[in-house]
Amino acid sequence: MRVRWFLMLGAVAGAVACEEKQPLEPDQSTSARPANTQLTNLTTEGDVLASAIAGAMRSPKVRRELRDAMRASLFTEHKLDLQEFALTAAGKRLITEAARVSGRSSTSLQALIRSLPPAQFYVPANHHRLTWKASDNVMVAAMLTSTRPSVAYHPSGSKINLDFTKQPEAYPALVLIQYAEAKDRRVSPQPNVPGLTIQDPGDGQIGGLEAVRGADGQIRMVQLADIATLDRSGKLIIRPDQTCQEACGGGGCGGGGGTPRPATYLTRFQTVDVEDGTPWEGNEFEWRATWKAGWDQTITHRLATWPRKEGIPPTATISYTGFMVNDYAPDGAGSIVSIPVLETDTGGGTNNDLYLWAATAGGTGGNVVVNLNRSGWRFPCWRDNYENDFPYRNTTYSTFVF
Repeated sequence: MRVRWFLMLGAVAGAVACEEKQPLEPDQSTSARPANTQLTNLTTEGDVLASAIAGAMRSPKVRRELRDAMRASLFTEHKLDLQEFALTAAGKRLITEAARVSGRSSTSLQALIRSLPPAQFYVPANHHRLTWKASDNVMVAAMLTSTRPSVAYHPSGSKINLDFTKQPEAYPALVLIQYAEAKDRRVSPQPNVPGLTIQDPGDGQIGGLEAVRGADGQIRMVQLADIATLDRSGKLIIRPDQTCQEACGGGGCGGGGGTPRPATYLTRFQTVDVEDGTPWEGNEFEWRATWKAGWDQTITHRLATWPRKEGIPPTATISYTGFMVNDYAPDGAGSIVSIPVLETDTGGGTNNDLYLWAATAGGTGGNVVVNLNRSGWRFPCWRDNYENDFPYRNTTYSTFVF
């Protein structure tokens, strides 16, 4: 992924959370990582597999079954797990047809798939998911490293040169074999009924992993799809009893009352032409917020699992009633919340684009914003009205509430 600026807008004092908790134990990263395979081998093996699968797409039955499997997927961008799909009845028929057309054996193709790092199998462009009707106007490519594919394979056996600066409308539907990224179930998915396309208009696009407090006051991670819906305007609505932003004692916060402890919530999120592995796909973000206190800020607290969002379009505005990134907040006694935000591309064994925003107690929205990209460039930036100030491409803006 290309280096991007990640601008985080200031915080406003506000919402409450529940009683103080002991720090939770850290976890491992939620991001999938490819195996330590030579990148050149991955590119070659990916092309071999993409060419064979494209040949299988000569079969109308194979195309229909693939469309139906992707349509039935509840994950963001209707993703399938390649290794899992290859073991289903539809996947086995696709591999059998791919072997027949390519002159290889089904056993060798299944072995190739098993040897690959965890991979996803999907149609990355929203336009293609909405319009492809299992026709032979389709192409297959592989992206198992951070390098974007330069060619895709057509069912006829011809190669199609790819230029991702062009809009997806200029190409047949792209089916992509790609390194696995975090994926969660979509909020407000389309009805699970047969259809001509992978995706219907109005289908939910966003998924994620959310931190909520249970009735016992303990933090647990749940699928965003289980606690949220989209309203008619597209605003993401999280159930009030799951955000713990109402006054304690009302039954939603748990813990039997006591002095509430402010938490840190993301309330608004905007992207401007932010590109993932390819410009046609959505983005995946993790909010790695850490509360720090003490004269040397060595007292820290974080959630046990990083909350995340997937399926964020390149340009989008997403509003929340509350998305907890840390169950602590600046307390006015010198503590801060540092919020590194990771865009979790994993091609070539790297997580790309780490950006940092640090909030201090008593800050107000629109004040100084500190930006840090993974190359180390750092500068202060003042914003008075973020609603009307969108000067940069490849930029993301966020608003937090404490």
